[in-house]
Amino acid sequence: MKVKVTDKCIGCGSCVAITESKIFDFNDDGLAECVVDEISEENKELAETAIDNCPTGAIVNDDGLAECVVDEIKEEDKEIAKQTKDNCPTGAIEIE
Repeated sequence: MKVKVTDKCIGCGSCVAITESKIFDFNDDGLAECVVDEISEENKELAETAIDNCPTGAIVNDDGLAECVVDEIKEEDKEIAKQTKDNCPTGAIEIE
């Protein structure tokens, strides 16, 4: 698992505190940055907790793979989701 901190970061330190600086730490500008190239299996849960608790959504998946960013698709977005699934050339999109 790879993650990165985007320019949405406000330097609140939530991710740094949650991961005890094992994954995220402050850079010279006082903003968070990922300090490891890849998240180990043992730290994956910590990273996911930091992602879930980031108030601005600044921490994103950087594996090069698309990731669903909603828990539930709104009714008005279901047709777009279906079209996206139907047009995925690899069939990698699943909708529950």
